[in-house]
Amino acid sequence: MAADGRWTELSKALLQPLNASAAVELLRPLEALGDQALEAKQFNDASNSYMAAQFCATLQVQSKPYSDPDSPAAQTAMYRIGEKLRTTAERFAEESQDTRTVTAEPRAGQKAPSPHAAVKTIARPIRDKPPSDDMESLIGRIAAFAREGKRGMWWPLVATPKIRSSKPQAAKRFEVLGDESRDRGEWFPAGELYAVALGALGPVAKTDMDWFVTLREKAVAMTNKVVDQRIANPLPAGAPLPEPLDWDNGWERVEWLVLSGRFGEADELIPRLEQIPDRYQDRGWDWLFRFSVLPDHLIEDHPEMARWFYERLYLAAWAMPADTASEGQIRDREMDEAQNKVEKTSARIPSRVATIDAVLSSNGMGPRPEPERYVKTVGDEQVLELVPERSLFTTQSAEDGASEPIPERQLPRYALHVRIQGNEVRLTPRADKYGMVRPLSFSTSRQFIRLEPDKPAVIEYDVPGGGPVWTLTLMEIRRRD
Repeated sequence: MAADGRWTELSKALLQPLNASAAVELLRPLEALGDQALEAKQFNDASNSYMAAQFCATLQVQSKPYSDPDSPAAQTAMYRIGEKLRTTAERFAEESQDTRTVTAEPRAGQKAPSPHAAVKTIARPIRDKPPSDDMESLIGRIAAFAREGKRGMWWPLVATPKIRSSKPQAAKRFEVLGDESRDRGEWFPAGELYAVALGALGPVAKTDMDWFVTLREKAVAMTNKVVDQRIANPLPAGAPLPEPLDWDNGWERVEWLVLSGRFGEADELIPRLEQIPDRYQDRGWDWLFRFSVLPDHLIEDHPEMARWFYERLYLAAWAMPADTASEGQIRDREMDEAQNKVEKTSARIPSRVATIDAVLSSNGMGPRPEPERYVKTVGDEQVLELVPERSLFTTQSAEDGASEPIPERQLPRYALHVRIQGNEVRLTPRADKYGMVRPLSFSTSRQFIRLEPDKPAVIEYDVPGGGPVWTLTLMEIRRRD
């Protein structure tokens, strides 16, 4: 299908569940087809090939969450192919020059050429032309998307030849629009318009580097204004999610939840976003910038919020493309720096402990024994161990039918990393002292448990025949003595 240019059919075929696994094998060949087409200056074929390869990478990312150890290769491919799409647009813009036709003046004694005679063609770049009506319309569309925070909508338009061939002009227009929004006190639209200006200016020429730095500073200032505004105006409880949910409005909601101190809700929304295709291909690079700016602004007065963003900075650095040894060293350095920031920020957060009521019972058919109650007190960043200690699930039948103790190593235990954030506790499975990680459930893919005051949460070992059930209730959070 790709060789015949049947791109729509290929996309539809890949969406079929039975064919989705082929995305892994097709990604590299499709990318290679794009490389060959770009080399041959067949820009349309190159663009279609790269977009199909990126679609395959997106399918892989959708099937594996960002926390999955096999996910980085697909994420790296998305960034790499996104850059190749940008290069294709730039190469096309370079080749596409405005031409004007000039009729050659007749020499003395010659007849004037007929209207159908050959004309002399002079190539002239369109870079210095004033913006056309079409350009004005395009800039207006991009600006409208930017004001609403729809990066997935304006990013492909900024990568079009019309914008790429007029980079300084377009970037200046968006900067002016950003300045106008800033002067009206519209912090969010201003920051988004500066982001468009930065996108239009890239890749940055040496002569534009000072300008790029100025745009960055303006974007940072607007980001900080938005952060302060949202901390002062927390997201109302029960506010519905945007519809339809996408990466742009979804991630904006995630950040607002964090800035409202509702970390658990933010953490729960991220896996939902991971199931949605992301049209903004520069998001990974944008996160490296954003997850540095936000926590740097928050660390003095809101270290808990800052830690959350620094942890996302670590994950964004981990997902950086590293096709060469030099890029790998850069990625490692970014990860180390992010980890250091997490540790330094954690040290600024007052030490707290949580008291958790843990009730062990059983599921399954037939009579059930009485539940057993345990009260656990555990500190932030420590490990909560849930293991039967009395009669429930501590014995088994021996070969002779008698009852015998279950070996310590085989007891159904959970080791859960404790994160106290706001007025909640997040519990995430970790390896126990024997190196085993027990899932929170066999029927769901929960990655963590949120404990809110007076809202019980259940961990169910749902295997045939029944198993242990832990019901956890957060009783209190207090400062460590």
